[in-house]
Amino acid sequence: MKTHLLLIALVFVVGCASPPAKHGIPNLALVDPAQNIWRGGQPNLEGWRYLKSVGVTNVIRLSPENDGEPESVATVMGMTVHRYPLTGWQQFWGHGVGEAMVAAEREIVPGTYFHCRRGRDRTGTLGYWHRRMTGWPHEAALAEAKSYGWGSSLPGLKWWVASHAN
Repeated sequence: MKTHLLLIALVFVVGCASPPAKHGIPNLALVDPAQNIWRGGQPNLEGWRYLKSVGVTNVIRLSPENDGEPESVATVMGMTVHRYPLTGWQQFWGHGVGEAMVAAEREIVPGTYFHCRRGRDRTGTLGYWHRRMTGWPHEAALAEAKSYGWGSSLPGLKWWVASHAN
């Protein structure tokens, strides 16, 4: 019995593991080199310094306020921070996802970094929506989101993305 519980716990821990951090940022990737648009997880101090060094001036946070560090460091560094928090409840049921994605995508300008805690689910959904708004077909935008771990997304996010397949 103890072995079974240990295996179950291990599956949950491994399934929730964050991708390795580059420059102090989990799941960091350059989305659009021409526009200097980045995506990823919650940066630590090293991460904020790195983003500043590559010209990021605009930040979109998709995590709730109680999820990770606040963006006070980014603000002190002169970055503008926009908050479109999606709670676990919203991710599960899909309520408010569309409004948040549409509003957040409007804030993406050259020099933007968008993120959530791990840089997978909420970030992947915004990445998907941004790609769709810039002309990518559903399949390509979805494949990119999955390449950053979006497959573990909660049902509300999956439903919202599937509802925009056409």
